[in-house]
Amino acid sequence: MSFTVTFGDMLALADGHLAQVAGALARPDAGEQARRPATVAELSRLVGVLARYSGRIATGFDLLPAAGTGVQQAARQAVPLLTRAQDVLGTPAGSEPPGPELAWDLHATATALGCGLDLLATHLSPPPEPDVPLAGNAAVIVDADTARLLLRTVGEYAAVAGRAAFHSGPAGRQAGELLLRAAFIGQAFVHDEITPVTAIPLNQVPDRIPPGPGESREQKLAGIDISVRRLNPAEVRNSLPAWRYLTSAAAVSCDIGQHLIQQLARRAAELGLADAAGALDGLTPTVRQLGRRWKRIATRWHGLTREHTDPVVGTALDASDLVLRLGRLLYADPGWAPGPRASLRVTPLEHLAATPADLAQVGTAVFKAFEGCDIVARHHRAALNDLFTRDVLRAPPRASGRYKPNHDMRVFLRRYENLHADSREMIARFARALQSIPDQPSGAIAETTLVARRTAVPDTSSPVALAATGFPVPITEAVQGATAAGPSLPPTALAKGRSAGNSP
Repeated sequence: MSFTVTFGDMLALADGHLAQVAGALARPDAGEQARRPATVAELSRLVGVLARYSGRIATGFDLLPAAGTGVQQAARQAVPLLTRAQDVLGTPAGSEPPGPELAWDLHATATALGCGLDLLATHLSPPPEPDVPLAGNAAVIVDADTARLLLRTVGEYAAVAGRAAFHSGPAGRQAGELLLRAAFIGQAFVHDEITPVTAIPLNQVPDRIPPGPGESREQKLAGIDISVRRLNPAEVRNSLPAWRYLTSAAAVSCDIGQHLIQQLARRAAELGLADAAGALDGLTPTVRQLGRRWKRIATRWHGLTREHTDPVVGTALDASDLVLRLGRLLYADPGWAPGPRASLRVTPLEHLAATPADLAQVGTAVFKAFEGCDIVARHHRAALNDLFTRDVLRAPPRASGRYKPNHDMRVFLRRYENLHADSREMIARFARALQSIPDQPSGAIAETTLVARRTAVPDTSSPVALAATGFPVPITEAVQGATAAGPSLPPTALAKGRSAGNSP
């Protein structure tokens, strides 16, 4: 079974350790522990991590324009406060604290929080040029929701760190005051209870797990997730058979996905989930039409390529794994494979999804499969460029020696572009349908929101365009509003609902 650490996992782990810090500060021996040199050193380490977060927010993770947004301006105010507080506390020494329990709790808090920031950074290197569209997860990381969550988190942690600094004695009072001022800036911003950034995993390509007969439902779902994460058509440039196979796999995936959605809608009705049943059932005509359009594109590829042997390596193999596991979710044959003799006996509804939680879990896997199809559609320009450079779609030259405009190329491109746009719209509707299923963990909803959010990022969205839309009010207005309401500095940094899952 695959397990991937997400940013939400690291944040939940840090929250848990910070709660222990807050609990230790409420005990009678808090002052004695806080005054120990090892504790002060670990407090400085935590403050340094908070300064790193604020610095990254202030620069828009080095992706947004220097002019800045409201959140960036607020973070820019917090950075010198946190930096000065760390200077007062001194430079942390060593990798492990030789001190009391409070020092260890601070060390664990700083480590988990710092690892979370490093996890996000794996999606941001190397930075694109200002006019280059951001990748899906990178766009989510610099999104308004993420900026608010991170700055609010800095404020919550700075509040607890400030309390610890005040306990450390007269020398720590100055640091405590600086930390509480930084905490107040962070508290000026609110964030949604569930934000998609918590579902972002470490940016690494998982190893392929070949599908085998007799896999459990959980193994199939995990395999679907791995196949989608491995799909990257850019890796198969100049392989026309691979491009052709990807379109065929997308067509088959849409066909299987449509039937799975119908089965899930029926099961939702049996479980008394009328809203979810109606939303899922309403998707089927759109998905059926998308499948037909993928078939037309696949047929066109078939006529353009002379080699019709299916590729058995690279991204095409991942697409094949995706088709097999989707089919084995739908059909009862554990060794199902597409073909004229394939079994059409479907899995009983109660076995497909026994509970509403199962319904959401299977639906999310199908949802991710459609993201995989959209990934293929998103790379259509690379595919058609390969066709053009191989002289497949290039028209004969005129007498002047110049190539005349190619009607086939324009039609092919338009079909891809329209399919890509409609696919993204369907994925957004699918996300709303899944979120209507009750009693889901916050992590599942965050994951669905993440897929929908990164799919919705326009292919032409530059960092400048992202910075110009959707961000909160300027820092001056936000701080004025918070001042009117009065400061609220919580004793812990526990933010309910923001975790993407259980702590690792």
